[in-house]
Amino acid sequence: MRTYCESALFVNSLVRCAEAFLFKDYWITYNYHSKKMQLSIIVPVYGVANYLRKCVDSLLVQDITDYEIILVDDGSPDECPQICDEYAEKYDNIRVVHQENAGLSAARNSGIKVATGDYIFFVDSDDYLQPNTLGALLEQAERDNLDVLRFRYQNVKEN
Repeated sequence: MRTYCESALFVNSLVRCAEAFLFKDYWITYNYHSKKMQLSIIVPVYGVANYLRKCVDSLLVQDITDYEIILVDDGSPDECPQICDEYAEKYDNIRVVHQENAGLSAARNSGIKVATGDYIFFVDSDDYLQPNTLGALLEQAERDNLDVLRFRYQNVKEN
């Protein structure tokens, strides 16, 4: 079963979206880069070669421009490392971190360490977003001065 996130916002909902959360300036001390982005999208990657392209493609068609995608290859044994590198070569706003397998939390932490965004957004690499989701989320977070924004998700059965 795969997941995609709805564009509707449900602030303060107890439902999680595929481990997707926005944090404002929470891990700003880990920001080692001078160019500041509005949003850093961190995608931990391990063993998802069949889903990775759909995930990244869904992030590339969002209605925002000031964002980076950080693909953290957690030592994936399939063709995920090559797929990540292909996207990084093609798109200036995609960066790849390659590391030995250390697990999901370590992969997210590696992404946080290189993130430059005011907000951080986690997306699992076998999930995808509906178009125009991120613009609505950022607008809601900034309008209401939110530190954390949760929203609903929908399970989608594969054919």
